[in-house]
Amino acid sequence: MLQASSTVEHHAIVIGGSIAGLLTARVLTDYFERVTVLERDRFPIDAPAPRKGVPQCTQLHILLTRGRQIIEELFPGLEAEKLLVDRAQLRAIAEVYGCQDAQQKFAQDFVAAWDKVMNLDRFDLA
Repeated sequence: MLQASSTVEHHAIVIGGSIAGLLTARVLTDYFERVTVLERDRFPIDAPAPRKGVPQCTQLHILLTRGRQIIEELFPGLEAEKLLVDRAQLRAIAEVYGCQDAQQKFAQDFVAAWDKVMNLDRFDLA
């Protein structure tokens, strides 16, 4: 565990750009002038997408309340920003399925998604 001190080191390197790596890098910014995250994969820019080196990325993940609180302490405003993005996406989905003639499309999409989940191996949801 790092101890708080009045001296700041020059450079820290974090290997891996996972959530754990990015949170580690954020904490290290309190102790180092410069922090570099080394990650072999490119991060998706336009929209969330699986990364080649992260085979578990398609599996269900949850974030417990305390973890959410810690992330909000480290990155103030991130939760509010995420809520705005999520609401915009939900609004767009609601507009598609909210049309008068969308009942059949909703039913077809729901059945297709359900079928995909039920027929794939639980460890291979790609």
